[in-house]
Amino acid sequence: MSDFKEYRSVSEFPAKAENLTHEELIANYYDLRNTYRSLTGSRGQLVRRQREAKEKIVILNQDIREKIQQLETLEREKQEIERILERRSFELQQKDIQKQELQQELNTITTEIISLKEERQVITNMILNLKNTYDDVQGTNGILGTLERLQAIMRSVKFFLTTDIGELIKQQKSEINSNPDSKENSRTLGKNLLDNK
Repeated sequence: MSDFKEYRSVSEFPAKAENLTHEELIANYYDLRNTYRSLTGSRGQLVRRQREAKEKIVILNQDIREKIQQLETLEREKQEIERILERRSFELQQKDIQKQELQQELNTITTEIISLKEERQVITNMILNLKNTYDDVQGTNGILGTLERLQAIMRSVKFFLTTDIGELIKQQKSEINSNPDSKENSRTLGKNLLDNK
């Protein structure tokens, strides 16, 4: 992303126009006109980026709903396997190989559930982070104030659209493993990574 253009401070403009020459008035007029044109273009870019972010949020919300459905399906499968294990516990004492296969399948499903829950939490935190940045920009008065926060929302949108969720989770797990006393959990997984971006 290119750097933002620097604009003249209000204090750099003469406080009173009557003391200016005709040439100075013309120069200041064109400077103001060009600055306003640039600000208008930047505002249009901000509106477009906000619209794109909203569209991505809709897609991610749909993805979260699908993952929730997957979680529910996996949870039902897990419960069914647990019932099978309970119902056939006596038989499986004589069939260690079958028991090991069922237990391995149960462990795989449990791991998938944990992974999906972590991914859902990270995506939820990313959406909240983007929404908070968007709300900050919406609450800003004046176009110059908005441009001061334009970089923040652009960074959040870029992070939001390009982040590899799996890599985020691996990074956080690596940090937790290197610090066993850490109080981190799946609810803080996405937030801390976003704060460190």
